[in-house]
Amino acid sequence: MRFYLRANRRSRVTVGITAVIVAMLSLATIALATQQILSAGPLTRVLVTDQLNCAVSHTGDSSGEFYGDTACGTFVTVGGVLFGPSSVPAGGGASPRTAWTQVSQSAVTGSGTALDPYRIVTVADAGTTGIRVTETDSYTVGQEAYRTDVALSNSGGAGQNVIVYRAADCYLQNSDSGYGRVDAATHAVACTTGTTPTSRIEQWFPLTPGSHYYQAGYYEVWARIGSQLPFPDTCRCSELIDNGAGLSWSLSVPAGGGATVSHFTTFSPLGIAPLSTTKTADAATASPGSGDGYTITVSNPNGTAATLNSITDTLPAGFTYVTGSSSGTTTANPAVSSQTLTWSGPFTVPASGNVTLHFGVTVSTVAGVYQNNAGGDAGNVPVAPSGPTAQITVGTGGAPPPTTTQASAFLVANSTSCGQVTLTATGVTAALLHQFVVTSSAGGTPYVVNATADSSQRITATIDLRSAFGGSGGGTFSAFVRMASNQVTVSNTVTFSAAACVVATPTPTPRAASPTPAATPVVTSKPTPTPAPIAQLPSTATGDDSGLPLLALAAISIAIAAFGWRKRDSRT
Repeated sequence: MRFYLRANRRSRVTVGITAVIVAMLSLATIALATQQILSAGPLTRVLVTDQLNCAVSHTGDSSGEFYGDTACGTFVTVGGVLFGPSSVPAGGGASPRTAWTQVSQSAVTGSGTALDPYRIVTVADAGTTGIRVTETDSYTVGQEAYRTDVALSNSGGAGQNVIVYRAADCYLQNSDSGYGRVDAATHAVACTTGTTPTSRIEQWFPLTPGSHYYQAGYYEVWARIGSQLPFPDTCRCSELIDNGAGLSWSLSVPAGGGATVSHFTTFSPLGIAPLSTTKTADAATASPGSGDGYTITVSNPNGTAATLNSITDTLPAGFTYVTGSSSGTTTANPAVSSQTLTWSGPFTVPASGNVTLHFGVTVSTVAGVYQNNAGGDAGNVPVAPSGPTAQITVGTGGAPPPTTTQASAFLVANSTSCGQVTLTATGVTAALLHQFVVTSSAGGTPYVVNATADSSQRITATIDLRSAFGGSGGGTFSAFVRMASNQVTVSNTVTFSAAACVVATPTPTPRAASPTPAATPVVTSKPTPTPAPIAQLPSTATGDDSGLPLLALAAISIAIAAFGWRKRDSRT
């Protein structure tokens, strides 16, 4: 009987330990899943966690490009709640923060070419708010930058105002300290190793208009996110500090609709930033089937000339190129493939200069509003596309929009919440897209919210004035409604006041072994992060579970201890 009890006890312990090991390995797979693109580089590793952290390794560096490898990520404010990665190294300032609800993460797809880049698609929910984030990170082998597209969808029954942040604590070239740089023309912001144009950069280059930038102490960047305010468009560029940087966008996501923001993250040892593309139409309106034209401009912000291998343009449906109409940097006709036009170079874009290309088109015979997208290829240097732009309205696009005041009034409600206003317009045209346009008496860019009138000829929107204009959300504002198709004002203009919100300034969270930062401090004695694994592989892509090895070792240790206990017990 005594032998049976001992044997039974050993059996139960063995079974229990086995269950613990299985549970630990299962938790590693569920909670610490990541996917990473491994290639010949120069970005040898682009990693994304299912909590929307990011990590990057650059050839030649022994450490990752962000502090602690993953002090980088996507954050979104919704309804006064900040959502973000569950863990950010030394990122306690971005609080209070609610972790993303994991939905899915794809395996790495694509072949790493310009036409078929490697891609990772990660989906996460902002709790039960109805806001879902679908993030696509893509990389073309040979380039110094990778692209991130953050698409938000709203399954809720009302529109929601959000702020999207893409930010990081920089650890550029194995160093935790650096300077900053801002391109005023594009709002691109960077951490740099020096103050010269050729200093190495870690840059966020916006592809979606309306962004705001910030470069400051890492704790200041996290604290700004924690305060749920847009980035302030400032840079401590000339100071050598333990820095971070990033971009923010203030958006209104309509019920049942969505919005997307995109950017490049560039890592250049020579400080080479992406080229940018803009496009304009000769005339904003045209009769069906008539002629019009476009001008494409590719700009080079760098101190050295760049070479364009090609310039591309995607024509709207129904538009056609006019043979022999090219002028500017080339007079050659483009290669035409469906709606895509490609002019083959090389075209030299001078340092701090640009090249232009003009061409004619025949517009569609179908009335409507059409936009266009242009871009190019410059080899290892990314070229930012223009995005949907150069709008041309063909014909009337349906019934002519009203040109007289339609809305009977705006109803403004701000009695219960600081920094908020609810705008309602009645008597607008049903089923057509309208826009609320709000302007602050303090100046700045007007804030625009799209709204489609329902069958009762009514539109409404609640606007967070802090997200829209920054600051406390208080002040005097004016608003009106216009048609989205032709920008014609269709309402009276109202003026209203909003109460300011009192926002406590977050106390920066110091890193381990660092003093608590004071005003404009220099944070020192940060722990040196463990170098990130840098794979030097021929153009391959894999996914992994970065938490699995440590938990596996722990499980093995438990098993060894259990075996020792069993041996000791067998001697008694």
